[in-house]
Amino acid sequence: MRLAELLDYNNIVIQCHDNPDADAIASGYALYIYLQAQGKNVSLIYGGYNIIRKSNLVMMVKELEIPIEYVRNMSEAEPAELLVTVDCQYGEGNVTLYPAKKAAVIDHHRVSQKLPVLSEVRSNLGSCSTLLWEMLKEEKYAVNDNSNLATALYYGLYTDTGGFEEIFHPKDMQLRDEANIDTGLITKLRNSNISIEELETAGAALLRCDYNEKYRFAIVKTGPCDPNVLGIISDLVLEVDAVDVCLVFSVLPNGVKISVRSCIETIKANELAAKICMGIGSGGGHDVKAGGFLQMELLSKAYEAYCRVIGTEPRMETGENGRTERPSISAIKSLLEDKMVDYFEGRETIDAVIFDLDGTLLDTLEDLKDAVNAALEKYKMPVRTLEEVRTFVGNGVRKLMIRAVPDGEADPQFEEVFAYFRSYYKEHCNEKTTPYEGIMELMHELRGRGIKMAILSNKFDAGVKALNEKYFAEYTDVAMGEIPGSKRKPDPEMLNMVLQLLGVEKEHALYVGDSDVDILTARNAGVRCISVTWGFRDEEFLIDHEAGILINRPLELLEYV
Repeated sequence: MRLAELLDYNNIVIQCHDNPDADAIASGYALYIYLQAQGKNVSLIYGGYNIIRKSNLVMMVKELEIPIEYVRNMSEAEPAELLVTVDCQYGEGNVTLYPAKKAAVIDHHRVSQKLPVLSEVRSNLGSCSTLLWEMLKEEKYAVNDNSNLATALYYGLYTDTGGFEEIFHPKDMQLRDEANIDTGLITKLRNSNISIEELETAGAALLRCDYNEKYRFAIVKTGPCDPNVLGIISDLVLEVDAVDVCLVFSVLPNGVKISVRSCIETIKANELAAKICMGIGSGGGHDVKAGGFLQMELLSKAYEAYCRVIGTEPRMETGENGRTERPSISAIKSLLEDKMVDYFEGRETIDAVIFDLDGTLLDTLEDLKDAVNAALEKYKMPVRTLEEVRTFVGNGVRKLMIRAVPDGEADPQFEEVFAYFRSYYKEHCNEKTTPYEGIMELMHELRGRGIKMAILSNKFDAGVKALNEKYFAEYTDVAMGEIPGSKRKPDPEMLNMVLQLLGVEKEHALYVGDSDVDILTARNAGVRCISVTWGFRDEEFLIDHEAGILINRPLELLEYV
């Protein structure tokens, strides 16, 4: 994408990520200057729970006259004709959604989700400021004629590359060497990174550092502070000779803010942050620096599930509203440490992924409902709603029909109804069925990584094989449904058969499903289970049935292989 493509729109909102840093502010400012010069009605905003207070950022905004505005209630704002997110991607957890008719993205982080048509993401660059520098040059815009703009972009690059210590790309070097900057202001900004109060906060936090000897990581809890200060503390902790990876966190009324750092190639900070936040928030960033936010409500549920697994009573406390219970600070630290250890221990090689079918790979509910009702109508029985059928599935098609027929197997016509259902469904199983969004991309990526894949379902075997042949045959190695004489899920027999056919030990496999049956199947077979929230059971149900790891989008599975 070129910046000129944005000129088709007149009313444009530029949005930084929540708690914007210098790179986000500089990038947004650069785009603002360009669009304003083209006569566009443009504004530069950010949201979230924290107003910019960090000393160097306050000085940057003031001295460079950057017109950035804080919007508290974005959902109530007038929809933008075009919304452009900079240094972040629209829809990410660190970007409060602003209403817009059209969205665009300019970013330098790894792609985390499907991008809009208008997007420019160059993850090989050290900063988004560099990307805007390059895009402005492509439009023949003379950045160095505006010293404030050049200074902002230079400082954005400086802060995002650790004071230029992490510069590798020639384009980053060009911005560093060619920008017409206010050297006096840059010096002031460099020397205004934290306030006296923030220094005291950092000092107090470092007194509470926990260290894991086996995996060489540290966890530090800090008091309330500007989110950018977490990064400063993380950078300092990482300078300790015994620390390869660190996590610094701050507990807020609505959740927990985390900062993650890594100085070794085998541990990616962005992957670790994403793993910690999986199912309870959002996280990401770069290989060496990352962050995230955990929603308190989801964190509380995850902590209670964690306590059930380890067999201990949750340690909860009253929140600031005097009513809501949440995990104590020490309990939150315990959960975070467990997630860190789980990440390190779970980094064993994954050779295979076994998927449930209905509600995991395919949305088959409409076709199942139609087949159920076709059989019920033929035998003059009351039909079932979609939601009723949703609650019936999960234990095989016979159990589905036992639940659908008013008297179940006690009905003298049951076997005829069941036979008709099987015959009808075999002929009509693929009329409304479709893969969930993101599934085909996931399968393609897993195959590209050399991961073996299989499908294991309680649906009758012929139906499983037909659907597999239609959608997944180029990716899967095994597709197995209910076979006469074999015990169906949650008995581990068929999952063990699949592992044997794949030639993979259970320690090197993942089982992915959407129901309590899948959780039990994996547990009975001793295989790690990942539960998906887009299927026939919701997140609350899965947590109540002791789900361990939950994912909300198919591509999130890649964090575990």
